[in-house]
Amino acid sequence: MVLLYLFARSLFDSPLVASLTLLLAASLPWPLWLSISGLPGSLFQCFMIGGFLGLLCWLRRDHLAYLVGASTMFALATMTRYESWGFAVCFALVVITRLARASRLRWRYLWAISPPLIFPVFWGAMNAMTYDDPLHFMNFVESRYSQAQGMDLVWWKNLSCYIELLPQISPLVFVLVLIGSGLFILAGQSQQNAVLPLLALWGGGLASLIASSLLRAKPTHLPIRVVIVSFLLLTPLAAYAPGWLAQRRSFWLKVAAFLIIAVVVGVNLSHWDEYPFALSRELEAISEELNQLWERGFLEPDDQVLVERRGWDYLAFQVLSGHPNQVWVDSGPPAGLRWQMAPVVLSQETPGLETLLCDMRVRLVLAHSPSATAQLQSIMALVWQTDTYYFYVYPNDRGAYRAIKPEGR
Repeated sequence: MVLLYLFARSLFDSPLVASLTLLLAASLPWPLWLSISGLPGSLFQCFMIGGFLGLLCWLRRDHLAYLVGASTMFALATMTRYESWGFAVCFALVVITRLARASRLRWRYLWAISPPLIFPVFWGAMNAMTYDDPLHFMNFVESRYSQAQGMDLVWWKNLSCYIELLPQISPLVFVLVLIGSGLFILAGQSQQNAVLPLLALWGGGLASLIASSLLRAKPTHLPIRVVIVSFLLLTPLAAYAPGWLAQRRSFWLKVAAFLIIAVVVGVNLSHWDEYPFALSRELEAISEELNQLWERGFLEPDDQVLVERRGWDYLAFQVLSGHPNQVWVDSGPPAGLRWQMAPVVLSQETPGLETLLCDMRVRLVLAHSPSATAQLQSIMALVWQTDTYYFYVYPNDRGAYRAIKPEGR
């Protein structure tokens, strides 16, 4: 947040706009959640914003130290998430283009912008030596994505994925971004020689994210967290609109600026309980359903429930259902990739799958992928479904399930 404040202040040279930027960004639940989630998202955000700040300072003051600082920040970002690699390449291209147009392309500048490219090259080389494929990690993520989401996702949905996610983070802030951008252009500030390189870097980085989405090499769990940093970098433009009103002489325009900020921050804070899981209510409903099945006697104390893995949903089922020892996630370490969990039971062929489920005393299966549901349809009966999960029991248990199903469910 400190880096974001400094970025906004350097961009607009306005403490007011920088303060409003900080207020808008702090009202978003996502940055806070990422900072306490144990994921690299907070480091990714910090280093990316630091890189943009360093580049802005170099564009404004033309000191090599700022360029080295920006390069270091982007280099650290490449070690947190591979989605930053596209930004690193765009950073190098923006700096080279800038220097070439000024006829100042020198070796010392090339050395200064090389650190962000070191780790991606190293990682590709390690993949090539280990798996004979420098892009093995991307291909592996793509296979996991296809397995989790199915192959029926059309290309245009992948193309628009990250673009659609940007306004979902905060629709009101996004509207302010559009208004602030218009005022910024009308005020003539878009002609600043530092603005276009920053815009090229932001747009190029987003384009690289879209490319990874088209290749299906994107997170299967909460992909919105990848574009949080791109959204945060737009918040100075959102703050520019009420900041512009607050700096007018009219008292009523100042009041309007205050009301706009109050409403946007209030709406953002009112949605804090819904973050980070868009499916939180669904998870609660499924967990309550499982609890009811045990309480009403459909599930015996030694019956097992098998859950097809989807992120960390199974942990919610284990805890909220009150039967953590009877709810199992279908995952295990495949050979050669001990750090990555993969389906074990639901990957079996149909005859072996039915035998294995019986041996494990699995009476209920929660599945979500097309491959798993197709596999289970031939041996189990679908009795209930939510937006994401399908409940399967053995056909002769369908009537018992219907009998104990709570009213109105």
